[in-house]
Amino acid sequence: MATLERLKGTDGRQINCLFIQIGSEIEVILRNSLAATSAGDNGALNVWKDDDGFIRCESMRYCRSIEEKIFKTIQPAIKWVDKWLPQIN
Repeated sequence: MATLERLKGTDGRQINCLFIQIGSEIEVILRNSLAATSAGDNGALNVWKDDDGFIRCESMRYCRSIEEKIFKTIQPAIKWVDKWLPQIN
């Protein structure tokens, strides 16, 4: 299993993550205190819960953040992931 660390809104600890192919996969992943990640030829994205329980989403290209969003609920986070997955692949 892969890990992410030093994620914004966390204490910097390592968080296990799973690779995703569709947005709806993040619901179970986040519920199990894991992070979600995906990468393609045009970038990458990460989704995790911060220490306050908010869902954080970040898309990146060339190791630079393109967009960051914070959500209170899962549905807008799923839509965000579904928007970004085709753009990074």
